[in-house]
Amino acid sequence: AQIFNKRFQELLGSDKPKGMYIYPLTLIHIGDFEQLQSALEKNPNRLWELLTYNIRAKFLPPFYNTLNRNEIKHDYSIVKGRVSAIFEQYKVIPATL
Repeated sequence: AQIFNKRFQELLGSDKPKGMYIYPLTLIHIGDFEQLQSALEKNPNRLWELLTYNIRAKFLPPFYNTLNRNEIKHDYSIVKGRVSAIFEQYKVIPATL
């Protein structure tokens, strides 16, 4: 993330509008968004809080680190319900001898 952010800042260069602060580039993996899904459904503004938390230090940590420190976990209840329905639909009944 640090290397990408450095290059991002270089590319912005003189194109950055005066008086405007552009936050450091944050890389977020699709898996992080999956982990965030239920938290964002409850409070969509939570994303901005987490992004601000992520850039708190000079070194940009991976975004999953921010999720772990804020105790945001995957919510498997939706997937569990879908998978259980599939298993139930294709349940094999053992043949009797």
